[in-house]
Amino acid sequence: MNVHYPSTDSGSSQTHDSQSCTWWIDDQANWRLVTPESELPHLRDPVNHDPEALHFLYSWLGMIRVDKQSKVLTIEWDIQTVQPDSLAAAKTYLDSLHDQQHSIDEFVLHYCYGGWCRESFKASSNALARLEQTEAYRNVVPFEGPTIHPIELQTLDRDQLQSHLRRALDLWDEVINRPRGEALSLFFQHPELVERMVAYTRDSLGSLVYEHIGEESLFAKAYGHGETSQLIGQNCAFDPDHPTSKNPICEAYEAVLSSCQPRYDKLRTLYSRNEARYWISCERLLLPFTLAGGEQYLLAICCPLEMTAIPSPLHENGSDAGRSRSRTA
Repeated sequence: MNVHYPSTDSGSSQTHDSQSCTWWIDDQANWRLVTPESELPHLRDPVNHDPEALHFLYSWLGMIRVDKQSKVLTIEWDIQTVQPDSLAAAKTYLDSLHDQQHSIDEFVLHYCYGGWCRESFKASSNALARLEQTEAYRNVVPFEGPTIHPIELQTLDRDQLQSHLRRALDLWDEVINRPRGEALSLFFQHPELVERMVAYTRDSLGSLVYEHIGEESLFAKAYGHGETSQLIGQNCAFDPDHPTSKNPICEAYEAVLSSCQPRYDKLRTLYSRNEARYWISCERLLLPFTLAGGEQYLLAICCPLEMTAIPSPLHENGSDAGRSRSRTA
């Protein structure tokens, strides 16, 4: 295999803005520059915004997309369908950057494995090591169900929690001895929590339903506030991705309400948007309230986690601490 990759003195870098350009690496390890004038349809700019075209290039042709902006280099591929020579070309390029002077401050790996996952690195060597690690999962069926890991509150280091979760727990401690109705009202007096929380209550049949979905909540950000706002009054077990099945993420709600004790957990799950699926990892705090008249409310506050592991049976509860930052695509 003869691997060709762009360099500072390559022809493509001289004829195009080296600070911003996109390539597709084909199955023969050729780097094909994306331009509006290209004779090949998949090498024109609009294809990068067409989900069906992107799916064809990743899943059927096994190509890799490399996007270079002034400070960020993004490599995008499907772990299970990528062509080996395409991957080798990307690895060679990352390896070549290790000893070169360059302006790249962030290396992003955006890969599909059951769903899309995004990780970023400060050093090309770390990005290369992670990319090489993903090769082991080519023929491994991904674990696509949610993974939920509860953690006892007394073992938590609150200083390590994200600010909104820490504030919610501190407020819970402040109102623990107050009437539950008053305590619940105090939570709704904090706009920074209200806009990030999802609140549930019981309907006339005793089922938990959506009472409030904050515009900045992780739920609204994942599916879009327009869609989630229509869920008010619907059963909390409703899952936009699986409307006919029970939502396993809600299974802990009844136990939390029965115990009258808050719960903290970390979870990872898939969600769908714009005909694609994405992995999301987050930490979640559940706060139960039973009022004097018997009415019950549950507040859920979720914050995205930066750390994630490749979601597979081999690493169901693992993480690559200290190596990468992960965010929703």
